[in-house]
Amino acid sequence: MKALVMRGPGQFGIEEVPKPVCGDREVLVQVKAVAICGSDPVLLAGGSLSDGLPGSLPHIAGHEGAGIIVQCGKDVKGFAVGDRVAVESHLGCGYCENCQAGRYNLCRNFGDVSAGHKQHGLEPNSISMIPLFETTDAIVHGAELLGLCRRIDGVQFGAEDLTKEMEIPRTLGGEEIRYAREQLIFAARANGVDSLDTPFTDVKNLEALERDVAQAKAMGFTGKTCIHPSHIEAIHRAFTPTEEEVRRAQGIVAAMEAAVAEGKGACMYENKMVDAPVAERARKIVEKAARIQAAVGSQPA
Repeated sequence: MKALVMRGPGQFGIEEVPKPVCGDREVLVQVKAVAICGSDPVLLAGGSLSDGLPGSLPHIAGHEGAGIIVQCGKDVKGFAVGDRVAVESHLGCGYCENCQAGRYNLCRNFGDVSAGHKQHGLEPNSISMIPLFETTDAIVHGAELLGLCRRIDGVQFGAEDLTKEMEIPRTLGGEEIRYAREQLIFAARANGVDSLDTPFTDVKNLEALERDVAQAKAMGFTGKTCIHPSHIEAIHRAFTPTEEEVRRAQGIVAAMEAAVAEGKGACMYENKMVDAPVAERARKIVEKAARIQAAVGSQPA
């Protein structure tokens, strides 16, 4: 595809550039018309705006465009291929008062990439947030709060401040925070984000740590935070599928795929019934193990 590319002050021209890849929450628009904004001559002449944009070169000009949607990501709702649309040049942070009121064009964090504002080439959702839920209000309204911003990709539970507010002591068994844990887990699952359990604060009691981590995993947390390096190994071990778990999960997935190919909706594996939910759970185990292996393999030795 062709675009007007600026490479330096007064240095710009029509160039062949790669076609953008459409993300899961994005649409790809074939531009049919572009207006010239008052900022364009300033930028092309080598000047800069008061907010410091564009942040880097080369810069593709033409942010006031309109066109036709030619591709929709799998998670896009409300738009379809063939729709005629106008393009907004930036994405608000999602959490300031103006963004919350729908006035993202007046985002109070305009131009501040670190605060979540997007413009001039920052990949969508490349800055994510993991809020800390540690008050009764956050626990009660968790599902609603997690749905307020699409940059949220996880939530952390904080038990110390919560029990302080509740005026109850913390115990090793954690029965006093069971309800809050369950509420947070369900809120996270409902919004498709990770849930991270509260840190274990009895630093030297590694035996109790093992029990606490096992309980968090059994309840449905996808991870756990920690306050001391000595806790990392136990947490990694608990939340990483074992070789046997991966082997069995792979077998379940393969058995179900073979059954579906034969027109069946269920099958047997190791003398137990397997249907769609069981196979899906197994598939997630396989995928999680692969992600962990990729992450470990990418780290320097």
